Amino acid sequence: MVCGTLEGGYDGTVACNDMELVLADQTQCPDSMPYCMNDIVQEFTEYKRVSRCVGEAECDSLWYQATSDEPLCLHYNPSNGEDNLTCHLCCYGDMCNTDSVPPVDTLYRP
Repeated sequence: MVCGTLEGGYDGTVACNDMELVLADQTQCPDSMPYCMNDIVQEFTEYKRVSRCVGEAECDSLWYQATSDEPLCLHYNPSNGEDNLTCHLCCYGDMCNTDSVPPVDTLYRP
């Protein structure tokens, strides 16, 4: 699934809208970017999610090295009340990023 955009950095993030998340339109990622990334930004009560295709380097740096050991990301719940939370969850497989947190068996591992 691909929706939203990070153009302009996180301040300019255009989140996936509710309809895009419900319909879960399937988009084939190109061979150069075969992984799916869910970027989640929560600031106070505002929740933004972007779903996009990424390459292995971005998957490794943003997900595996920066987020994979963060329990609040691995068990993300928008109602958890976190004031400032940024999560990057990277997975591989058809529609693996339909939910905010992909199934554990689809998460990227180097």
